[in-house]
Amino acid sequence: MHFILGIVIALALVALWIWFSGEKQPAAETQAEIERAQKSIDTDLYRELKELVSQGRKIEAIKRLRAASGVGLYAAKQVIDRL
Repeated sequence: MHFILGIVIALALVALWIWFSGEKQPAAETQAEIERAQKSIDTDLYRELKELVSQGRKIEAIKRLRAASGVGLYAAKQVIDRL
């Protein structure tokens, strides 16, 4: 019984190690989308986004960036998080 429990624990630890050691960087396509979103931010949009973030309206800032740049949710969130 202890042997089986040891195997189950070992497998669980290996699964956790694989999950946590997985690639954390976005795929090349996503990175390109993030760069495209960053390039689409002009001075006025930047000011507007910073204002929204400072007011705690991060979701609205993400929506505004998506509307202005046409990028996906993940890319817009990454850009807003970096402001």
